[in-house]
Amino acid sequence: RQGEHLRQLLQLASVVDERFSARLLARMARDMEMPMPVFAVLEALGRTGLIRRRSDDTYEFSHSMVREAAYDTILQSERQRLHGRVAEIMEDIYSENLEDQAASIAHHWAMAGEMDKAIPLAVRAMNGFVERGELEQAEEWLSRVERWLREITGSARFLVDWEVLRCRRRIYGVRADLVREVEELEKMSVLAEES
Repeated sequence: RQGEHLRQLLQLASVVDERFSARLLARMARDMEMPMPVFAVLEALGRTGLIRRRSDDTYEFSHSMVREAAYDTILQSERQRLHGRVAEIMEDIYSENLEDQAASIAHHWAMAGEMDKAIPLAVRAMNGFVERGELEQAEEWLSRVERWLREITGSARFLVDWEVLRCRRRIYGVRADLVREVEELEKMSVLAEES
């Protein structure tokens, strides 16, 4: 029975990320009616060398290949469902401080195929990165949002396009790239006229 618990928890953790919260896994196991002593199983996984403890609540995979191997054992449809559960639980657990988790939750919603939930959080994450001066992360999320935009249409598309242009303009403003900042302002003006 413990071997089954080790496998199940390793799979759940692989869906979360390279680093994962014991509290999040315990909540997932409980919500999914997987009766197991999560903290004892995490300690057992630690003794195997597959994961290691980083802090009281945080663990990480000992190597990215361990995570990939565990993730690859999950059927695609089940992965999608699990990503959706992770996103729901994270939104609940981190509801008081959603800004810090917006990127991670957006990722999980996207992996669950829930673009209508992923994109607004991705925009929040993108803007948060700009505000904190983390421009490389902001640009990475800009690229993701632009890829995801291909899947939406209508007024929702306009609002996201607007946020993408606004964010890119802010990045260029922080970098003091006046020429590119003005180009983004011009694109915003065209978009506003078209709407």
